[in-house]
Amino acid sequence: MKIVAREIAPPVMLVFAPLLMMLHLQRRFARYGKKFSQIGQHVSHILRRVVAGLLAALPGMGSIVFLIGLIYYVFAIMATKLFGDDNPNLFGTLGDSLFTLFTVMTLEGWTNDVAKPVMQNHPYAWVFFVVYIVITTFMVLNLFIGVVVNAMQEEASKEIAGEREVEREIIQEEAAPILAEVKSLRTEVAELRDELAGRRAKTGG
Repeated sequence: MKIVAREIAPPVMLVFAPLLMMLHLQRRFARYGKKFSQIGQHVSHILRRVVAGLLAALPGMGSIVFLIGLIYYVFAIMATKLFGDDNPNLFGTLGDSLFTLFTVMTLEGWTNDVAKPVMQNHPYAWVFFVVYIVITTFMVLNLFIGVVVNAMQEEASKEIAGEREVEREIIQEEAAPILAEVKSLRTEVAELRDELAGRRAKTGG
């Protein structure tokens, strides 16, 4: 019988060991479930604020896109007039200039592929490209960031104002019964004073 018990014990342990592990993990997750739910609510709240800020920033971003498109078009015309004869593969037509300036705007290999071939015939062409990059890349990028940050701050201020308004309403609702009781006590005290004054007048008379 001992030999049979020893032979049966390991399979029984193999069956119950995963169950025990699952129970242990369930207890652990039950302990940290509230913390995870609070973290999830906080993250979802932040994501909602970010999405609301981005949606509020769309009109300003549209204005910036229109501005950068206008600057992009003006620089393309200038590049076609200045460098089109000597570099027809890069600036031969307005379409070529737009495509080349787009690659310059992305800062992807613009020095070797665009600037150096143009500077072989136009040594001061680097001024044109530097001004274009500063305007289209850095200034416009800062404008985008400024519009988005401003929109997010406005959404945050609106949300804070809404929360304060809700808190005020809750405080007023909670304070309303207390104020009613205070008013009733004041009226009772006034009635008692009038009653005492009447009794004193009767006894004095």
